[in-house]
Amino acid sequence: MNSSLSHIAIFATRSPEFDRRTTRSALIFALWLLPQLVAGTFGETPMVAKVDQQSQATVSVKNGAHLAVQVENPQELLPAVRIYTGLFSDADFRPKRLGIVFDGQKRARIPFAHLSPRFQKTFLRALWPRDKLGERDWAHRVVFDGRETLWTIAALFTGSGQNYRRLMQYNHLNSPKIGKGSLVRIPRELLLPILRQDDEALVSPAVAGGGDDDSGPTTADVVSLVSKGVQRLTEKASVAEKPAVASSSEAGSGGVAASTQDEAARSRKLLEEQLAELKEQRADLSYGSDGKGRFALYRLKAGEAIYSSVVVRFCGLVSGKDVNDMAAVIIRRNGIRDETDLPIGTAIKIPYEHLEPEFKAEDDAEYLAYLANVKAVASVQTQLTVKNLDGVYVILDAGHGGRDPGAHFGQVWEDDYVYDVMCRVKIRLERETGAEVIPTVIDPSVGYRAQDVSHFRLDTDEHLNTKPVFRLNSATVTTDGVNLRWMLANYHYDRLVKKGVKPENILFASFHADSLHRSLSGGMVYIPDARVYPRKVIPYRRLSGYREYAANRFTFSRKEMQRSQARSLNFARNYVARSKQKRVPVHEQKPIRSLIYRNPNRPFVPAVLKYNRIPTRVLIEVSNLNNKRDRGNIAKPGFRQKLADTFVEALYMSYGVRLDDESS
Repeated sequence: MNSSLSHIAIFATRSPEFDRRTTRSALIFALWLLPQLVAGTFGETPMVAKVDQQSQATVSVKNGAHLAVQVENPQELLPAVRIYTGLFSDADFRPKRLGIVFDGQKRARIPFAHLSPRFQKTFLRALWPRDKLGERDWAHRVVFDGRETLWTIAALFTGSGQNYRRLMQYNHLNSPKIGKGSLVRIPRELLLPILRQDDEALVSPAVAGGGDDDSGPTTADVVSLVSKGVQRLTEKASVAEKPAVASSSEAGSGGVAASTQDEAARSRKLLEEQLAELKEQRADLSYGSDGKGRFALYRLKAGEAIYSSVVVRFCGLVSGKDVNDMAAVIIRRNGIRDETDLPIGTAIKIPYEHLEPEFKAEDDAEYLAYLANVKAVASVQTQLTVKNLDGVYVILDAGHGGRDPGAHFGQVWEDDYVYDVMCRVKIRLERETGAEVIPTVIDPSVGYRAQDVSHFRLDTDEHLNTKPVFRLNSATVTTDGVNLRWMLANYHYDRLVKKGVKPENILFASFHADSLHRSLSGGMVYIPDARVYPRKVIPYRRLSGYREYAANRFTFSRKEMQRSQARSLNFARNYVARSKQKRVPVHEQKPIRSLIYRNPNRPFVPAVLKYNRIPTRVLIEVSNLNNKRDRGNIAKPGFRQKLADTFVEALYMSYGVRLDDESS
């Protein structure tokens, strides 16, 4: 009991916003709380909400209001605590003096009062995401029945629990008793300073650093510190796995990393370009809230429509139904009568909860996690030099097949057309390079020869090259047929690594053709994401009769995933660059994606990437079959050859093989 009261007293007195009189208020509150605890009326279940990947906002009787932090590596804990408190440059940083409690080497509890103002706001937003700031007051809706009191609300949102009397007066309450669903309005002048600023004031359209000196560190400061900590860890891992740089005479022996200095400069340049592009995109947004909730505001430019320029660009949705459904939400949100006749400059309010993480507010935990991951991935060295691809193994997969033709529009369906692209890649690689090609699938009626036809004969005799073979005319083609593809890839990866092949000399590519909104055209490359991955992989027991089963029990770490994302991103960039050079259409909005959004709040990664151990792995959607132009293109044998050539030449670029048409 004494421990509980002391935590509450610490919580109530240690914020920079509090004055000394609050100590007396805290003691009064402690005396008031004592009988509540004895009676058990306050509630023992803590209030908890996720803030980001490594922290939770928690309010409990035992430990008061605090941020519970848990990191993956012990070296990350102290930098994380500095980030959340905003004490970056304090040479005399003493966590215990701030009431910060360390539980082992990976966990810490930071009192709410000592979070930076920006993270205080993020903390409150996590617990009460539907709260709204109005012109005169903050509207707070009680959601934790029996665990929220007026004193708690006053202490968290105003800095002093003693303000509960003013809240009673402002809300015309005769009793301090409140329950789930109660609406408590907090006068703007009582709010913590950080809460008085609306989101538009916090995040300027130009996404510059922000606020007065007392508003805490900018996101740039936060991410800089995060990335430095992550970068140090990643660099250690990279040094451990990176082969020594060979002399020029050894450069053909395979898997040799490029000059460390040149590679570091290249990585910095790519990161700068990526961040500059992101800043330019975010500059088109401003943020605010109204009676319907938070939003990001975007003004339409000449020739733009809600579907492609808003939903696809800022919400990350691409499939036809998803784009149309979200467009309908935005149209209703903005009271638009005719979305086909919108003048240039029309202000479109995008519901905040439907934004992709990279477009959320500067102090949003999801945006911070996105930016930290971008920087961690950028720190991984990826450029290799392998003469003529000697010793490189390329595992090729063509999606669907058998009784599952994939996307199907008119006389064009997915599986036969992407299978032909895969065959053309295999033919060119085996004809002119030292790479070894391992296909996951075969169509026995044609083997691996290219077919110079515009219309294929739809058959169902394809099978996977597993042992025993899995026939794709099986009733479980969309379940077991999908899982066996990544299991087959992992089997070959495990086999090759045991033979001494360097992991970076193995690449996996799965070819598909999309069925997206008809306004979208061109190819897209999906890569793994270090923010979304399974910690542990155990395949279905029903597949244990396959040779591939044994190599598919493994775990992933975040460092492994960051390296995989970096290597896959490097290849994807080369593929997109080569596509543009060869005039092969790619998506105008974000042709490289690491997450797929169908439900805006639940992104996922395709199984052939998510459960795949091969460090460099991509899923290439070569075209959108729901787009008339794309459909016409892929029906042409010459275009399918151009797709194959683009892939092979991107592979050359990824392994440092110079192309004849590259500028010096």
